[in-house]
Amino acid sequence: MMMRNIFLSIFLIVNSGCAAAIVGGAAVGAVAVSQDFATTSVDVNYKRAWSIANEQLKKIGEAKRTFQKIGEINAIVEGSTVRVKISKLTERTVDIKVSARKNMLPNTELAQTILAAILRKLQ
Repeated sequence: MMMRNIFLSIFLIVNSGCAAAIVGGAAVGAVAVSQDFATTSVDVNYKRAWSIANEQLKKIGEAKRTFQKIGEINAIVEGSTVRVKISKLTERTVDIKVSARKNMLPNTELAQTILAAILRKLQ
């Protein structure tokens, strides 16, 4: 499990396109935060992750468009345009990526807050 977390952390840093900060979390693996998004992989099935992400976005904002087949939810939260992308990695693991922009500028703090809300409900 430890090697998986280390590998995941390195993978997220390399693939983020810019420097990323890693915040550890045993149940979640690692959360990568870049200038444009917050992302993590979680041991949960796709259907549950999709349902919880939708539920959380509806609580804190307004879901505008949802595309379950491709795993994308677009919403407006606190005046920011939010995009949640859920990708199935295995039958029991998904990647959740949250990006938020306000006035065309990244709102990383909001992206982290939304991802944290989703993760709290998933545990």
